[in-house]
Amino acid sequence: MADLDGGGNKFRITINDSTRVITTSRGKQTLDLWGTLPEGEHLVSLMKVTEAGSFIVPFFMNQTPGEFWGFTVTEGLKLLPPEPEKRRIGFIGDSAMTGFGVMGKPIMSFWSSLWNMLGLEDSSMAYPRLVGEALSASVHVQAWSGRGVVKNAAGLFRRGQGTMPELWNRRLATDVDSVWDFSEWVPDLVVVGLGHNDFYNRPFPEASDFIAGYAGALNLIRQSYQQVKPDMPLLLVCGGSDRKNTLVCPLIKKAAEALSASVVEVLIIPPDLFSSEDMGSLDHLNARGHTKLAGLVSHKISQMLSWL
Repeated sequence: MADLDGGGNKFRITINDSTRVITTSRGKQTLDLWGTLPEGEHLVSLMKVTEAGSFIVPFFMNQTPGEFWGFTVTEGLKLLPPEPEKRRIGFIGDSAMTGFGVMGKPIMSFWSSLWNMLGLEDSSMAYPRLVGEALSASVHVQAWSGRGVVKNAAGLFRRGQGTMPELWNRRLATDVDSVWDFSEWVPDLVVVGLGHNDFYNRPFPEASDFIAGYAGALNLIRQSYQQVKPDMPLLLVCGGSDRKNTLVCPLIKKAAEALSASVVEVLIIPPDLFSSEDMGSLDHLNARGHTKLAGLVSHKISQMLSWL
């Protein structure tokens, strides 16, 4: 059993090799996750796979924060602690990390994709989880669709508010007063996938503003871990299409060069890595595309970190 308030979010329940997705209601509830299991040891996981809200109109996706009070077992069963984490990778990004549109089709219209946003999203299919699986690492993902560095995808001006540098260090992104304690969970490396939303919608930010804003965000990330892990390695991921590679990646490279850090690398995704068969809705990747991207990112991380 699992005691939680799902807040209307989708959760993926995995028991051994069997997996299914459920959409929860609001309010405290007890879910019977496993029913009757045969005798023996079983691996159970419960993963929230939808994000906090739509980047344009909250009506399209407006779940409330979920709360999880823990697993309970009936007589005859014993709940064992999880294995200790040996490797940790942090992810900070946008819709590419949330699994936005991963279950959609390229033929879907803009409004159809937004209307079905909750049903089309599944972060368990996105590349952060796949990277963690490939490298036997635990992952912590802080991502929100449509969020940029100096302006968001739906922004009407060159600069805006509510960008990821304002949100990523909160314990709960929708709670402006919450603050995350960075000593609670310290990754071996942080993957940053930001910047594409800044150039999704005109007017685009000035190049100098974007470079300064991106470099400032990276400095904030490193400073947050300064007391527990000086010189936190950063991997900046960008590209994947001709437009992104020519417009955004050169500016991200300049921002990385402006950063006085020993381990900051930029991974540029080649535009020809993906075909039409790798695409979900609204120019986002489907499960096959995320698998390709996860392979590329995993390989780069294995080159950067000595524990692989």
